[in-house]
Amino acid sequence: MVGVPGRSRGCRTCRRRKLKCDEAKPTCERCPKAGLQCDGYDEVAWSVTSVSKSGRLTRLDVPGRASCTRDATSRAGEEVGGGGGGGARRQSGVWMPLMQLSCLGTEASREHDLVRFAAQRIFPWPLLSTTPRSRSWIFDLLEMAPVQAVLPAVCCLSATFISREEQQRSCKAPSDLTLSAMHYYRTALHGLSSVLQDQHHWQEPGTLGIVFMLSIYELINVRGGSGWMRHAGGISTLVRTIGPKTFEQEPGRSYLNLLRQSIVARAAERRERCFLEGPEWRSTSVFSDQDPDHLYYALMDAFAKIPGILEDADALARIEDEKSACEHGEQLRQSIVRALAALFRWRLGFDHVLSRMARAVPVDPSKSMTLDAHGRPLYPSILMFENVLNGRAVVMYDVLVLLLMQLGESWGQYDVAAKACDSLGIGDQFDIGLESEPAVLRLPSQDISPAEVMTETCRSIEFHLRGGSIYSGALMILYPFRILIKLSIDSETRAWLRRISHMLSEQHGLKCFAEIWDEWDG
Repeated sequence: MVGVPGRSRGCRTCRRRKLKCDEAKPTCERCPKAGLQCDGYDEVAWSVTSVSKSGRLTRLDVPGRASCTRDATSRAGEEVGGGGGGGARRQSGVWMPLMQLSCLGTEASREHDLVRFAAQRIFPWPLLSTTPRSRSWIFDLLEMAPVQAVLPAVCCLSATFISREEQQRSCKAPSDLTLSAMHYYRTALHGLSSVLQDQHHWQEPGTLGIVFMLSIYELINVRGGSGWMRHAGGISTLVRTIGPKTFEQEPGRSYLNLLRQSIVARAAERRERCFLEGPEWRSTSVFSDQDPDHLYYALMDAFAKIPGILEDADALARIEDEKSACEHGEQLRQSIVRALAALFRWRLGFDHVLSRMARAVPVDPSKSMTLDAHGRPLYPSILMFENVLNGRAVVMYDVLVLLLMQLGESWGQYDVAAKACDSLGIGDQFDIGLESEPAVLRLPSQDISPAEVMTETCRSIEFHLRGGSIYSGALMILYPFRILIKLSIDSETRAWLRRISHMLSEQHGLKCFAEIWDEWDG
């Protein structure tokens, strides 16, 4: 892994003001003297960039590290079911209420509660198909991954979210917990460096889980929200080097499916083909059609085709010869239709398995966030789902459909939806056997419009941003948000999305949402 050279080490506020920072920690002293709040420091992002011929990954050169206590490691392992005979003490994802971290007397207690916070508020869903639905996959990761890397990786993420929450609530400068998060991060990097030198451990699924944790930390801490791109590149390198065979069985296949979106999203951002579109990497090759999880991962298979289409579109724009441009243009249009048909096919299958996964709920102006600038409902109702995974699938499906429809329009093809439906034998109306009860979610049809898809997307967003699961939900819709603001949308919807991003940034400390708009406006 490599660092980012040549970057100023001053605080964010001093760098914006183009002044020399005194670099005091956790916040500089120059800003308060000027009557300003110090916004803290950027963390340096790291990523796996290469694998040596011997199959060993390059060593991390990690600056400074903190230590996780042996007692905390032991206690965390016991509480989440690690270690022999711990089944009687295993927690099933249901924890006692959080204690105030500032009142904890030992590092072990603090780390124990940081793990609990991650399981409850950030990743409250299972990963392995054999895991109870109420059990967070964080528990499984702690059991299988080397504790010297995985425990601080979990702690750095939780400490960051809690410190941001406290900072926004009290309007104070970054707390000691912010500094602790940075120390945990460096400790996790140091532990990961050791893991990557071990020929056995670096190929284990748990190692990928650690890198995923660090990518989320960098996503919300590295200025510009681009830190995840570096770790997503590292994840891609690891996965390709390990090879598809390792991921055909559990737990490998579940951890690869956890990372699919990050890998494909990075390729889409770079507008270059993704190796996961190859048949040997398809998730459907290891799932049966009867498995409900199959449908979400089939969506990721369809998503994996889109970065290549974006690459082809860019290549077409550079072709100057008219005849060659016409030939390649027709190939591109056919690719768009096939990709959209794959999404429609997924949508119909998803409805067949989980036809009642969503329900419409009237908008309550006194409680809802789906309101216009004057406090009036944007839509008569919003969508609620059985769980966050189902909601995420619908949002991702909708934004991918929008992306392909608008890409087709940009090349003069306004009937891609109709052609995709024709290829599937779908007419103007599609009968799913619920004549007496209209479908809550919009089904594919020849006359479906981008505006209808956009409406369904926006009606699904509030579900992810309610109550104690707001961090989990926000992370799930972050990438769809990145896609949405780059598409052609009406001014009222764009203004609403900006208000949602501002709320997540100012009230919950998720600055990465505001930085999406900084990138767009800049």
